[in-house]
Amino acid sequence: MADPTRRTTLPLRGLLVAGLVALLAALASVLAAAPAGAHVKTTTGYSVIRSDGDRISYELRVEYDVLARSTGMGRAAEEASTDEERREALRTGNRAVADYVDDRVVIYLDDVACDGELERSDVEYQDTVTYAVLDLDFSCFGEKDGSYRVHYAMFALDEGIVDDHVNLVDYELGEAKGQAAVDSYVTEFVAGERSWLSSSARFVELGFEHFLSGLDHILFVVALLLGATSVASLARSVGVFTAAHSLSLALSVLGVVHVPAQYVQPLIALSVAYVAIDSVLAGRVRHRMLVVFAFGLLHGLGFASAMRFTDELSWGLVGSLAGFNLGIEAGQLLLVLVAFPLLLAARRLPSIRRLPLSTAVHLGATGVIALLGLVWFAQRVSLVV
Repeated sequence: MADPTRRTTLPLRGLLVAGLVALLAALASVLAAAPAGAHVKTTTGYSVIRSDGDRISYELRVEYDVLARSTGMGRAAEEASTDEERREALRTGNRAVADYVDDRVVIYLDDVACDGELERSDVEYQDTVTYAVLDLDFSCFGEKDGSYRVHYAMFALDEGIVDDHVNLVDYELGEAKGQAAVDSYVTEFVAGERSWLSSSARFVELGFEHFLSGLDHILFVVALLLGATSVASLARSVGVFTAAHSLSLALSVLGVVHVPAQYVQPLIALSVAYVAIDSVLAGRVRHRMLVVFAFGLLHGLGFASAMRFTDELSWGLVGSLAGFNLGIEAGQLLLVLVAFPLLLAARRLPSIRRLPLSTAVHLGATGVIALLGLVWFAQRVSLVV
């Protein structure tokens, strides 16, 4: 006599299989078209602001390609392929750049706008990205120890150029100094208004967003989940990865260690492929933990590329770093809580005509991840050589 429970379970399992297959197919199609950076189009800029009497120097770094499109500098500027061509485009389009920045970067002293001017522009290649470096000069009228407010609205969402733009600010304005982060949703900050502890909460959000926008980091953790045989082995792998990337992130942000991103990023891509393949081969636990630790150090250096400050060691810098790392851990924990139960359910799938569906799903997922890791590796190496 047929088991009625069996008849109701198989359709549910079939739906789960179909869902997993659809998820893998969608993931593969999206990721195959992803850029070498394996992140959505969220750009990061950097600001260093220093006051000296009634004058303020503002060094702004933003991605050259995004600036060229946003300012309408023309096709020649957008298609420039060498630094010399980009510098010439910035010289030719100086007025367009100045007008664009003038409306979007404003410093107020006691609610009175300072007079701003674009003094100089240049290009700089750093961490696999070509930046436009804009030196701005502001003249402020009022008490130099007054209240400074910075408004930053570059690359707004309604311009349709990027999905989001984050600018990390290192400032010394009057008696106030510290770090801040502005983006498409938070466009202003008041210097010294927040304590280092409260401002670190902003960096928790940035760390969370950075992890979830980094498909290479996500797939590395998923590959760790695929290789876990129990909750204990999962905890070991994720714990070792967390300890390693937290260590290298801190050392890099604090300036103790610096490895150029053009070398780190290809190795991160290779780590994704390696861990995916290793989850199938099931190597020795001690060997695997050493590998996970080494790759965790690489991923920490990758995370650090989004946290660049010139400030000396301070509670503000430590708070920003701790908040950013906490945000990364929160994103990682969310991924584990969502993905691991699905993987456990997939391992209980039945066999169809002697083909274990759980094995098919495992091999399919690791195959997609390994392939994407190798594709990203080739893309990133091509940017170096």
